[in-house]
Amino acid sequence: MVARNTAPSSFAAAGRAARRLLHVIGGTVVALTILTAANSLCAQYDEDSKLTDAAFAEKRVAELIAQLDHADASERVEAIRKLARLGQEARPATSKLIDLLSDDATYREYVVQTVVSTEASRAVVAIGSEAVTPLREQVHRQSKRIKSDSTFIARQIGPAARGLLPQFLREYKAADEDERANLLAAIAAIDHSGSTALPLLLKAIRNDKSHYVRETAARWLTRSTLLTSVYWKERAPAADWFSNTPQDRSRAANVLRTALRDRSPDVRALAAISLSTYPESADRFVPGLIYLLGDSGAHSVMYSHHVVGQEAVADAAANALVRFPNHLDRSLPRLIKVALDAERPVWAARFAIAGLIPRTKQPLDYVQQLLDSDQPDLAFLPLARYGKSSRAIILKLQQLTVDDDKPVALKASITLACLDATAYPNAVSAVQKALTLKEAQTEKDIDTDRTAVCRFVESVGPNASFTVPLLKQYMLEGDDSDEFDWAVVSALASIGVESAPMAPILIDHLDKGYGFFVDEKEDTLVAFGPKIVPLLIRALENPEKSAPHRIGCLHVLGRFGSSASDAVPAVVSQLKSKYPRVREAAVQALGDIAARPTESLAALQNTLSDPRPFVRAKGASSMAAFGLRAKKSVPALIDALSDSYLDVRVAAASSLGHLGSIARDAIPVLESLADVQSVHLRDTARVALEAIRAK
Repeated sequence: MVARNTAPSSFAAAGRAARRLLHVIGGTVVALTILTAANSLCAQYDEDSKLTDAAFAEKRVAELIAQLDHADASERVEAIRKLARLGQEARPATSKLIDLLSDDATYREYVVQTVVSTEASRAVVAIGSEAVTPLREQVHRQSKRIKSDSTFIARQIGPAARGLLPQFLREYKAADEDERANLLAAIAAIDHSGSTALPLLLKAIRNDKSHYVRETAARWLTRSTLLTSVYWKERAPAADWFSNTPQDRSRAANVLRTALRDRSPDVRALAAISLSTYPESADRFVPGLIYLLGDSGAHSVMYSHHVVGQEAVADAAANALVRFPNHLDRSLPRLIKVALDAERPVWAARFAIAGLIPRTKQPLDYVQQLLDSDQPDLAFLPLARYGKSSRAIILKLQQLTVDDDKPVALKASITLACLDATAYPNAVSAVQKALTLKEAQTEKDIDTDRTAVCRFVESVGPNASFTVPLLKQYMLEGDDSDEFDWAVVSALASIGVESAPMAPILIDHLDKGYGFFVDEKEDTLVAFGPKIVPLLIRALENPEKSAPHRIGCLHVLGRFGSSASDAVPAVVSQLKSKYPRVREAAVQALGDIAARPTESLAALQNTLSDPRPFVRAKGASSMAAFGLRAKKSVPALIDALSDSYLDVRVAAASSLGHLGSIARDAIPVLESLADVQSVHLRDTARVALEAIRAK
């Protein structure tokens, strides 16, 4: 909603100051000017105060629309950004913003060059579904430039822009290469059901003469361009997008199998990535993926619609083959061959064989083959993961522990210790030395060896649990290397519950670091399981702990769900914190735990009077997690519908909808929200009413 001042105190103060100045200096031009300006502002405030919220919002939008015609680019950008912050309430400005899509004026903002057209595009996207009708009405009368920008905007809006599909389909038939690619992307982003987009994408991959259009179609069939990364574990597959029926999936798999032989390396790579989500058709295309391991082409790696690098097509094929362990007899020999290729190794195949060899019927045969090659280090990871060995392999490993190649010797020691740490104390000592390394070594060497140990342990997983006491010892001693700390936390997370003795140390370190590093620590603590809940409770009860530390503890407790029910009293106590973000985290944790409803819901109802609106909004949202048990909280949620902040009202309406039939008393109030200015609140209230009446 549009914010408005509650009192013209600054205006009145300016007027009083001007009158005093006028009295003292006898009426100069400056004083008269100040007095006139102050009186004008007071009059303007009096006029605005008589308007309703809706009228005030309309007046503000009209003022910003007028500012879009300003000669100064910086003034136009300022108005555009304010309209973007208004979101759907800025709908009347859509047509004017569309006109500005061709405005290439720029101005330097600090060190960044700001373009008016770029800001206008973002503002139209922020308006969202309310911009679809103006887009449909104006795009066909505009230039090619406007059409291109409009398809991009529709793509960002997503399914809410479905009203533009008929127009895009008509334009696609007569479009040139660039326009077809843009329209395909927009249609795919809008039509998540796939009834329109899937046939069009498959036809483009199969028949379009433009490799750029075929690449675009293949990329969207993967759903996410992030899937072009070799690190599959960090990416989610797209098996459920578009292809919901067996017939659609079979048709898509056939087209993608053909695309494995496409002239464009991008299409070949994207086809391989997409096929990894069709295991039911693997018999038909696994031979094609194996053939692709010999592909010498490179494909573009995309991130957020931008090319960020190049990867080998063969890497995409290797990553895809990992998804089909039932076809190891055909794929693994070829993967080993390309991994050992000295001239052009397939790096992804090296990662692939480490995960696939332990899953075969005779893993030690493959390990022996690798140990006898000129790259024996490729055998270490699959052997450490498998956890079993033979006498011949042990002898070879013992020889490699004294190899002149230091990384090879270190990894051989870790592998030997993973097999049996008690039987090979010398190997454990070598690992311990790598973690300390204080004699005749540079700091860079120390960090490199320490990090190498932790990264290898992370790749091995639970079989490397012998390192936990060593890592605990050196975490207690402290270390100045952020990279090493991060590597230790990642290794502990991979080892899992066997690392639980490290929990007290990690809990103490929750307020150290920032961003992803803090998230990594929380993830590791969650991997230890609910048995660390008492430790987290004690940490919350410690009055000396910092706010960031408490927030971290609350995040972890929430992720344990109902298993952390014993922590509810400690979590409730954090609602009294003087730090708003701690209170917010506590509210979120109560909703995630969703246990002890009497105590939890009473505390959540009290948060609806918190001085911070984001805490009140979170409190209203968290009540929905209790379902039928939250019946007595319905009156409090109804009262929250009249909160002075929009986010709180939206959260309350959404929660009432989730509660269903037990919230029938809220129907009159929700019906009254049909005429409010905020589109978001109107839509949320409408959905809530449908949910309440349906149950």
